[in-house]
Amino acid sequence: MKKPPPPSPPPTHIPSSDERSRESVIARILNEAQHSQGVHARRAKELLLYRSKHRDVFLADLWKCLLPIFCILRREPSVERVVRFVIYFATLRDQIHGADCDSFLEEFFGLLLFSTDASNKAVRLRSCQILSEVGLNSL
Repeated sequence: MKKPPPPSPPPTHIPSSDERSRESVIARILNEAQHSQGVHARRAKELLLYRSKHRDVFLADLWKCLLPIFCILRREPSVERVVRFVIYFATLRDQIHGADCDSFLEEFFGLLLFSTDASNKAVRLRSCQILSEVGLNSL
């Protein structure tokens, strides 16, 4: 008598509709930021308010949405606008959410510093680019 086949492993993480909607808000803001630099201030404030509502998962969702720009080695204008927006957002300091801004910047720096050791040249380039610009803008 044959043994029944073992049960299949559970599927990898399938994002819930709440996760998808959070990521879609961030993706929409980044998409608008890549088209025009004129919307950076408004979208950064919108993202700041969004971060204050979703403190615990914001950085992970933002990082997921930023991963595609870390794979592009060429300095394309649309990617450079997104990078400038991320730099602007990371250095934005709101009086109301000052502690949140500081903790976000520390965690974001940690991810970027970890990424500077990546084997992919494009990932190292973008990580160092954002780190250096954030350092210069925050002085």
